[in-house]
Amino acid sequence: MRSVSASKGLPFAARIAAVLTGVICNAAAQGVIETLAIEGTPAPDGNGHFGRLFSEAFGPPVINAAGQVAFAAFLTNTAAGLADSAGLYLFDGVATRKLARGGDPAPSTQGKFSAFKSHSTTGQRHLTLNDAGQVGALASISGDPLLAGVCGGGLFRFGLGGSTLVIGCGMPDPRNLGGFGDFGEHGLDALGRMAFQARVKVDDFNVPVGVFVGDESGFSTVLLAGDPVPNGGEAFTASLLRGMNPTGDLLIFADDTGDEGGLANESIYVATADGLRSVVANGMRPPDENGVFEEFQVGALNSAGLVAFTATLGQTTGGRADDSGLFLATESALFTVAREGARAPNGGNWINFQQPVLNDRGTLAFLGFAGVTQTVGSGIYVATTNTITLLVPARSPAPDGQGTLSLEQATYPILALNNRGQVLFQAGVSGGPSSARIGVFLADPDGTVRRVVRRGQELEGSTVNKMELTSVGNTVDAGGADLGRQRPLNDTGQVAFWAELADGRDGVFRWSPPAAGPVISGIRFEEEDVVVQTASMTGHAYQLQSRAALAEGEWQDEGDPVAGTDGEIELREVGAPTTAGQRYYRVAVVPAE
Repeated sequence: MRSVSASKGLPFAARIAAVLTGVICNAAAQGVIETLAIEGTPAPDGNGHFGRLFSEAFGPPVINAAGQVAFAAFLTNTAAGLADSAGLYLFDGVATRKLARGGDPAPSTQGKFSAFKSHSTTGQRHLTLNDAGQVGALASISGDPLLAGVCGGGLFRFGLGGSTLVIGCGMPDPRNLGGFGDFGEHGLDALGRMAFQARVKVDDFNVPVGVFVGDESGFSTVLLAGDPVPNGGEAFTASLLRGMNPTGDLLIFADDTGDEGGLANESIYVATADGLRSVVANGMRPPDENGVFEEFQVGALNSAGLVAFTATLGQTTGGRADDSGLFLATESALFTVAREGARAPNGGNWINFQQPVLNDRGTLAFLGFAGVTQTVGSGIYVATTNTITLLVPARSPAPDGQGTLSLEQATYPILALNNRGQVLFQAGVSGGPSSARIGVFLADPDGTVRRVVRRGQELEGSTVNKMELTSVGNTVDAGGADLGRQRPLNDTGQVAFWAELADGRDGVFRWSPPAAGPVISGIRFEEEDVVVQTASMTGHAYQLQSRAALAEGEWQDEGDPVAGTDGEIELREVGAPTTAGQRYYRVAVVPAE
């Protein structure tokens, strides 16, 4: 263990020692869980208490690059009963703060907020949160006669500075064909613009569905049923918004065959400021020329315009034995990542691929199954256009040493992939305690797996009974859509999750990975104090310690722990001993309060 020494009584320049590392206390070595809100505690504005913090209406919390976490909640014991029982909240890195709640005036309407949810038609359950701390959500409005009888609300953008109506029910579409009658999937980009799917009521017999983008200053129609297909003679008959990247480009699945049967014959498009770009068309041949694309299941779009998708193919040489695949598409080329029946890198032949997620560096993560058993060639893979690696093999040991991870097919999804290449996933655990048979884990690019939260784990004076996280690329939770940062994982490895405890309470939590040993970047004297500088991370606290000899004696805490800021912090020993000689210092990482 190394430390920094300071010598009193020497010239100032001679007192500054080399930059050396600190240590991590065992309590923080497995990562740190912070409680952001828990059932039964007072609401931030003092009106009532947090009740349930998860429902089918608004889903689990989401996190952004700065570690801010957005979530909705139901409140109890409020002043106005049900009228002010719904709330929308943001943990801003320091405290949980109210964005809006039931009973607050809804801007640009004659009514008040009554509920907050993701959207009203397709069951997607996720809020959107961008890196500016803005939250996109569908809000229900009471008391406005213009909204009553249409869909009763609108899409709003919420922030700590207030809320803004972006688009409301009954407002005219950009082409003035009719009024918006309902909203579907929606996303939020880095600039606060929203993309959304909506119905436009032209009349009682003509209600086309389309994709739109813009903000309160104006909207444009990206695609509307009946629009002509670019470079083709047919018209679009159906569309589905499947993704939105940080720059506002959209991933859209659309039926461009003129068939009125919905999305049975869809193709994949990317919409940019320059218009629609075809990525892959129904009936097109894959790179190996074996078959034709017939159906697309899940897609993902990154900031560079790279698209990942799974597909079912027809007219293949092997029939049902080779009729599915996982693919990556650039603007100029299409690549096969994995194909059913082909040889998997770590043994066996591919039989299935699930939950593909894509980061902005062009890395794809997916759950792949090969061979007859789970132990041969199956697990979590990461891939690019020319590489593929088994990151977490099926039946890997659980990182806490209690049991074996079980990545059963079609059961536990990959939840997210960040730009550091870390993969967040949920897995069953076999062979461990019976009360701890499921957990959420984070895999580093080198294959190191850490526990984020696990059933049976001690938390808030109780134990974890179950947990829910926002899922990107999961056909059950998110419909395969990644709409403007609906993520449980950020690029620093922090995870936002909801958990229900064994005592019946539920809460919203943020997990931060264990920090590396802190590096002491500077040490100086101020009067009789010693001031030590070190880099820090939010979610951790840092304790200065000292002793008189390098190799012997107990390390003594100096002052109180200082919370990390994701920047450099200063730790201070007040009134350091003035006797001549050396004194050694180190910085320990301790749990944040």
